Amino acid sequence: MKKVYKGIVLCSLPVLLVACAGKKESETKKQTETKVTRTTTSQTSSTTTTMTSQTETTVTTEVTTAETTSVPVQNTMNVEQVLAGDFSSVAGTWQNEYGMTMFFDQQGVVGALRTQVDIENSREGMLVIQVKEQSGLGFAISFIPGGVIAPDDNYGGVDSSDTSRDRMVAGHQYHVSDPRGFFYKID
Repeated sequence: MKKVYKGIVLCSLPVLLVACAGKKESETKKQTETKVTRTTTSQTSSTTTTMTSQTETTVTTEVTTAETTSVPVQNTMNVEQVLAGDFSSVAGTWQNEYGMTMFFDQQGVVGALRTQVDIENSREGMLVIQVKEQSGLGFAISFIPGGVIAPDDNYGGVDSSDTSRDRMVAGHQYHVSDPRGFFYKID
């Protein structure tokens, strides 16, 4: 009975290997290939006969792993220039996932608002500016260059933005734990 099961298992093995080998991984720029070879040897002997049988089975399994390489985003935000009143490094359109947009030219925010650099709130590689209407009402914009992690002094959250990219966050109070609130340059 054991020989019948062994025969069924050994006969089924090539079908299983062919079925598994048919699965293909998608092509990537760099591939790493690992081959695993397992050899199973079984030996049976009987004391009543002088016959010894030996069965050797070799199973080869190929495992393919793919490595992907991400292209770093070019960061151009220069907080030192913005601090000096030159907004050219952030000029363009910035948008968050809520669909809100901000427009900057070389002089600052485009529109009826005026920008005022607030040096006291600038720290840890970030720059905070005040944007005000002529009535005095306004809000703050934090400029956060790529590689800088924004602190959340108000709510104790963790920066959930794409910290590899230049970004901004605006408002009276902001939550860095809300990734949809961060503005990224779209043009």
